[in-house]
Parts: sequence; C-alpha cells; structure tokens
Amino acid sequence: MKKVLVISSEFPPGPGGLGSHAFSLCKALKKNGYQPMALSPGDYLTRVEVESFDRSQAFPIKRFTRKGILTYFLRFIHTARTIKTNMPHEIILSGKFPVWMIRWLKMKWPHLSVQVFLHGSEIRLPQRWARWLFNYNLKRADLLYPVSRFTYQLLPEKLRNGHPFQIIPNGIDLREMEELNRQAPPNQLKGSPSLLTIGNVTPRKGQHRVIRVLPELIKQYPDLHYHIVGMPTNKKTLVETATNLGVNSYITFHGHIKDRVSLASYYKACDIFIMLSENQDDGDVEGFGIAILEANFFGKPVIGAKGCGIEQAVRDHYNGILVDGDHPREVSEAINTITQDPVNFKKQAMNWSLEHDWNHIVKNFIT
Repeated sequence: MKKVLVISSEFPPGPGGLGSHAFSLCKALKKNGYQPMALSPGDYLTRVEVESFDRSQAFPIKRFTRKGILTYFLRFIHTARTIKTNMPHEIILSGKFPVWMIRWLKMKWPHLSVQVFLHGSEIRLPQRWARWLFNYNLKRADLLYPVSRFTYQLLPEKLRNGHPFQIIPNGIDLREMEELNRQAPPNQLKGSPSLLTIGNVTPRKGQHRVIRVLPELIKQYPDLHYHIVGMPTNKKTLVETATNLGVNSYITFHGHIKDRVSLASYYKACDIFIMLSENQDDGDVEGFGIAILEANFFGKPVIGAKGCGIEQAVRDHYNGILVDGDHPREVSEAINTITQDPVNFKKQAMNWSLEHDWNHIVKNFIT
C-alpha cells in the first residue's frame, strides 16, 4: 500500500480553502487504497478541538504549533521526524512554506517523489526574495498540480516551459456534503433575492465589490439582502463603505461559522451564491473557489467574477454566470437571468457539483 505524506500550510478544523483541499485529498486517497498522512499546523482552534478532530479521522494527522521565528526551524524538524518514522513513498505539498522545503527534501531523500498543488496566492508573493525562494524550490518538484488554468498562468514562463504539470481542479467530498444536507437545520435568510458570500472577509474574496454594486441592484430589487458569512477580518472597512453608500440595512454580517452543519444551512437558505473575488496587488488571488462547488451541491447558482480562478469553477450560464465584478449592470443582468430560470440553474448547479466529486477528481492524481 503506497504511503503518501501530505504537508499543508492549513488543515481542518481551522478555516481556509487550502486546508479543505488537503483534507479532501487525504480522504480521497484513503478511499482509493493509499495510506495518507497529514502534517500541518494545529493552532487555529483550541488543543482539545484539534485533538478531537484528529482522532475522528481514518488517517493519521501530525500537528505542530507556530512559535514565532522558531516556526521555520520546527517545520523542518517535524517534517524530518515524520518522514524517518513513516517512510512515505510520495510527498505532496500545499502552501507557501511547504514548497520552500523542496530543495532540502530532495537533498535528504532524493528517492522520494515530491509533488505540489498550486492554488494561486502562494505564487505571487509580494516580496522579491520570497518569490525567488518559491520559484527556486518549485522548479525542483517532480510534478506540479495547478488547480486552474488561471493558477497555471501565474507561474513564471521558465517554470511553465517544459516542467511536468497537470491541472487538477478542486473538488468536494460528495459523501460529506450529503451528510451535511441531511443534518443541516432549516434556516431562513432575509431578502428576495437573498445573496450569500462565504469566506474570510478580505479584499480577495470580493465582499466589498458586492457592497459597491448594491445601490444599483436595490433599484431593481428593493427587497434584496446580502448575507456575509466568514471571519470578520475586514468588517470595519466594509461597514464604513456600506454606510457611505446608504446600504447598511441591506447587509447582514453573520461572522465566522465553525460548524460545517450550520454552514450548510446557509447554503441551503440563500437564493444565489455570489463571489466577486478580486486579484490583489500583493499577490493574493482566488485560484479556484471551493465554496462555489459547495453552493452548487445545494442547488444554488453562482455569480462569479471574471479574471481569476473562478472562471474554471463556473461554467458560464450553466452552474452560474461570470461577470465583471465592478459593473453593476452585469451583476443585475446575471440576477435577472438566474431568477427567470431557477429550475434549470438549480439542476445544472447540482450536476456541476457532482462532476467535481473528489472520488472522480482523485483519479487524475492516482492514474
């Protein structure tokens, strides 16, 4: 049985799409006869919460705690111990710092295959030295797995030319989603239509773009309401923007929802999922958008932004509609199109999510 060590910058029960991706990959590998093991930080939640989560999994998870500048040295130590103890056949890396270890990994264990999933933001790092270090290590990987064509195009031309790669899109754990659907309590969201964004409240996720187009949307949809679920990192700025535009009463911040079952109830209750992600000058970009697939599973069509990885997560006018996130008219027309044909969009959204079940996605990796 092939042993695979997945080293990720994030991992549940902490927040983040990168962690969800690594978790889903481990579960899919386990179902397909592999022996996965995860190595990741464990300081997002309390120690009790993390240990409880880890014990409930069908594969082992090794954790370490960040300790300032010592974190970088500790990661090397924990990685070395884990490899020596478990002797994996392959290593899969996900996230910025794991990639920085490639040169070291190949020197110490040259027989190991080192493969990398690329999401987007880790490629366009703002500091020149960090970009150099990332690219220096990345070119020594055996195989690259960008999660979208957009992510692949972010790579320097020298890395794109001749380096082995395969685009493997993000996916969802269909079995988990079905269980969440069964357990999710009824929920009601204000608004007709009710718009929902789930994700950390940051410029990349684009909540500010939705707020900026609300004045025009409200003219056509006076009962519209926008619901924001996620860690309120940038909430203060968004509240100020909404106040200046006079749309505060059309917005509700629900905060961070730790419980996946409760989160599912928000997906089920909304009319349209909206994700107007925006590429940031500091390199923070949306490489795909797993939340789009999760919303689709519950039959919710998506309005997504052009110019980022969302273009691979949304098949235009099928499971949703792609728009210029800064153009109110395009967003309004997208709402019109969806609300005029809700049955087909719901069916198509659900079909799209089924096509991205990790049990299918993982076949691209193991074959």
